[in-house]
Amino acid sequence: MNQSNQPLVSVVIPCYNHENFVQDSIQSVINQTYQNIELIIIDDGSKDGSVEKIKEMIPACQERFIRFEFRHRSNKGVSATLNEALEWCEGIYFSALASDDYYHKDKIFFQANYLQNNNDKKFCITKSFVVDDLNNVLNDQTLRYNLGLNENIQFNDVFTFKVHLPVTGLYNLKILRDELRGFDESITAEDYDLYLRLLEFYNVGILDCKLYYYRSPSAIGGERSRPVMRLDVSNSHRVTIEKFKHHKLYNEAILCWNYRRFIYFSSYSKTKKYAVKGGFKSLSKFDIYYFKAIFRIVFYWKKYYGKL
Repeated sequence: MNQSNQPLVSVVIPCYNHENFVQDSIQSVINQTYQNIELIIIDDGSKDGSVEKIKEMIPACQERFIRFEFRHRSNKGVSATLNEALEWCEGIYFSALASDDYYHKDKIFFQANYLQNNNDKKFCITKSFVVDDLNNVLNDQTLRYNLGLNENIQFNDVFTFKVHLPVTGLYNLKILRDELRGFDESITAEDYDLYLRLLEFYNVGILDCKLYYYRSPSAIGGERSRPVMRLDVSNSHRVTIEKFKHHKLYNEAILCWNYRRFIYFSSYSKTKKYAVKGGFKSLSKFDIYYFKAIFRIVFYWKKYYGKL
């Protein structure tokens, strides 16, 4: 794709309390080999030094991008922040970047090129590296994060948690804003919800290359402490499933959701009741991971750092 005929791509970084990572995120957009980019950054009420870190990058952003916007205000949540940014976006394509993640330099180039050459696809994803808080690639987590990604993924695969689509999407902005009406502001797991709403009508395009660096929820290599999955994220998955209550696989999706909450929340002292309820409702899925969760229920009593 020649620079002269590159469609404008809107990249949005919603930031919240990522003073140690947000400059890497911004720099990765600056470093993109694709040139025709507008960047919108919204700080969602950070209580650390994120705003100051972003302000240090403003001159470089103003020089690099076709258009640059930076706003900061009180906390509204990630979905509300993305919707706010959508109203400002002027691009043909839309891409979001978490403020603790970062892009490979060719991410936008390859994804925009793919959508330009595959008119039947309205969004595409790439595979991803998983990194620790020191930017070291975690090979085992990277392998697991990309499992099952192929061109044949359908709504049912994502609905029942057989495949997890990574947060690497590039989207047709008009469809995202005008047809889907943006992100659901009542939930925090906006990626699961958005992918299901898209997959109802469109097939996903998948690029078989790793073009994104996803920060491991295990927070390995740094001083942060956080759970593998937040409670509010798990609950928002349930809210999304309820939108498809009349789907033939609704009961299967609920079963899988209960199994996942048992597996993910069994270690933490404050979420054991929540986990046990999921365990009782997913007995039919008993396997080695279920057995390990039973062991954690009894013997592991970690402090929980997520939202309760």
